[in-house]
Amino acid sequence: MIELTLPWPPTINHAKHFWRGRVVTSKAARDYRNEVKAIAAMAAPGINLGELRLEVNIWAFPPDNRKRDLDNIQKVLIDALQAAGLFKDDSQIDCLVITRSIKVDNGMVTVQISERRCPDKLEPAK
Repeated sequence: MIELTLPWPPTINHAKHFWRGRVVTSKAARDYRNEVKAIAAMAAPGINLGELRLEVNIWAFPPDNRKRDLDNIQKVLIDALQAAGLFKDDSQIDCLVITRSIKVDNGMVTVQISERRCPDKLEPAK
């Protein structure tokens, strides 16, 4: 299992923009990706979960009391974890849980990545 405490990510709303007819990654998202790479290299040097099926748990500690959609932070965060080399592709994630926690100055997220332990649901609900 890998556990990291990371800065509050930019939202998906601020991660991409159009430039000359194409979609490009914003400076904020690129900077965040580089910051996550540096933190992961120090906290989990050489760890790579390869192609395992994964479970990711995220605790989001927002920087203020504004209303926020939690799903807006997970894409940039997960893409940054992948770019840091912790796993090969975000399609490996079978179970993703994100929990809003208390407000902290500047905000942060705690992320746990482990081999999948989530129970299978074999059939859809009827």
